[in-house]
Amino acid sequence: LVNFFTVLREPGSRRRLIELVEFSPYSRRVFADCIGAVRRGEGDPVRRAFAFFTTCAQGRNGWGARESFWSYGKSRSDAGVAAWSKLPARLADAGRRLKAVQIENLPFEDVLRRYDSANALFMIDPPYPAETRVSTNVYTHEFSQQDHERLLQMILNLKGKALVCAYDNALYRERLGGWATVKMSGHSMANPRRYGRTLPTRSLTVWMNYDPPRKAQG
Repeated sequence: LVNFFTVLREPGSRRRLIELVEFSPYSRRVFADCIGAVRRGEGDPVRRAFAFFTTCAQGRNGWGARESFWSYGKSRSDAGVAAWSKLPARLADAGRRLKAVQIENLPFEDVLRRYDSANALFMIDPPYPAETRVSTNVYTHEFSQQDHERLLQMILNLKGKALVCAYDNALYRERLGGWATVKMSGHSMANPRRYGRTLPTRSLTVWMNYDPPRKAQG
């Protein structure tokens, strides 16, 4: 991730990355090759940045750890392909935006303690509880029940604002009761036959310890 942002920051390497994205197809073969390159750490910084970016941009749910995670569609106007075609221009915008961005790499406890203040706003998107997901092995670093409980306890004691995302579940409803919520219905794109379990339509919930904007409430 740091290598990707470093490549974007420099004009010359950013141009090379944009060219690679612009002239690479939305392809299962490209996706699989990039997964292998990420695992092996192959290539110069720009090639590594391209491999990392492709696994994110062409992967299901924004990440691809295996070839089966390639995101495909059956429509002629598939959203993934359409988004891929627009990414070269967006990469240039991202490079300019990163001039004012700081990137951390610490356990969540350390990040919350270090940056908490009355003026802070935390957007917290942990691994969703396993019982709310069709697939239970999609995260490289899974969260246990105890991890969720530790995270929620820290969130409840924050001085700053917090926005927490997860599929609706009993633990979060109990601990974050009284917080403002926004709910969005959705369904998993995972293949139930592959993962051996099915779940009903889930509600993606956003909990906030502050009053959300009027538009979000509606």
